[in-house]
Amino acid sequence: KILFCGIGDIGDAVMKLAVFKSISQTCPDCVISVIAGHWQIPIFQRSQYIKNILHFEYPWGNLYAGSQRGFWGKTVFLFTSGLIQRCQRDNFNFGVTFSGSLFDQTLLWLSGIQQRSGYRQGRLAGLLTHQRVVNPNDRKTKIEEDMQLLSPFGMQGAYVLPEVSINEQDAKEA
Repeated sequence: KILFCGIGDIGDAVMKLAVFKSISQTCPDCVISVIAGHWQIPIFQRSQYIKNILHFEYPWGNLYAGSQRGFWGKTVFLFTSGLIQRCQRDNFNFGVTFSGSLFDQTLLWLSGIQQRSGYRQGRLAGLLTHQRVVNPNDRKTKIEEDMQLLSPFGMQGAYVLPEVSINEQDAKEA
């Protein structure tokens, strides 16, 4: 059971579909779960590789009261939103943050996930058990870099292109 967070915006969500597909092909017994905002849910609902979507609106921007801004305000919000408790109940084996932010590291750590992987953002990687530093001289695609976040867990997926499926109604509207 793998939990992914820090996925980013819509374009990032589409690109992560390739990572989820590769994991599913390499490890068909893996259960992939994602933490997603409302803008990502329609994309992930159409993916056959994602088994669980945990809806969560990240507490930044002008959507939330000033008391919820800043690291500690966001962390308190994690508890009051119930997300930590949901993640603890699901008992994930691995957690991956694509953002590497301290907020996402904290989310994985407080969820009780023992194996946590993500990108090292400056000195901020203390809550990750496995961290990846991106070398700007590497000639890897973002998908290849993201797949390397799974290597500490013994997963070596093949490079695949992202797939986005649309239904008949979406095709008519497009």
